[in-house]
Amino acid sequence: MIPVITAFLLTVLLIELWMRVAKKFNHISKDVHKPGEQYVPESGGIPVMYAYYTSILLLSFFYPSLFPLTLLVIASTALAGMVGVVDDMMKWRGALGQLLKPLFTLFGAIPLSILTFYSTHLNPFPVPDYIYAFLLVPIGFVGASNAINILGGFNGLEAGLSTVILFFLSLKAFFDGYYAISLLGMIAVIVLAVYFMYNKYPARLFGGNSLPYFTGSLIAVIAILSNNEVMGALLLLPFFLDLFIKIMKGFRGDNFGRIRDGGILENRHGEVYSLTH
Repeated sequence: MIPVITAFLLTVLLIELWMRVAKKFNHISKDVHKPGEQYVPESGGIPVMYAYYTSILLLSFFYPSLFPLTLLVIASTALAGMVGVVDDMMKWRGALGQLLKPLFTLFGAIPLSILTFYSTHLNPFPVPDYIYAFLLVPIGFVGASNAINILGGFNGLEAGLSTVILFFLSLKAFFDGYYAISLLGMIAVIVLAVYFMYNKYPARLFGGNSLPYFTGSLIAVIAILSNNEVMGALLLLPFFLDLFIKIMKGFRGDNFGRIRDGGILENRHGEVYSLTH
């Protein structure tokens, strides 16, 4: 119960502090789904990441056996999350292109690849361990890390979907006997549920790119370490379907809608460019 309360309070505290700092330094974005000129603080993924990391580190202080696993989770997700942080801070300068982002998230797979190579029980597929660790794991990690950012654009959409996916992955891990992985996943669910209250319509905080890269990489970590890769891939199917639609349409549209009378959103493109349409 103490980890739950700690994660909840810490997330609220850090989000409130971040919103003040973001407003002070004009780190804001226009909310295109609200009438008029309404601006919202950006990069809410940063306080979410700090809240989660601090919570699981405190948890490992009381349960030292969790510490090695905690460091692995932090290493992989922080390396991927930093791609989103850099993109948030320099997006107006075009710092990271669409090809560089997957390339940089690949570094987050390194800790996972090393662990899975030396822990042969983590390979659920009929392929050699080196193929699983150094090919399948990086592909899955990079795919999941970049997937969440594909299907977004609406208040609460990315956070809500990520929370649901992590909840069911963590629940499955618990029933499969991966109690430590399940616990670390459920702490993330609590942190994201708090963030969702700030991000749902009408949003008071945007996650930026730092949030989806963090949550996507965490989904990959929880799925891989609990041998639930197939379930993780199935839960991410809507994101990959959205990517397929975008590829077929030549990436010409976006996920956003247009406000009409009565505050109702409608497709502003006239045809389907995303599942959000």
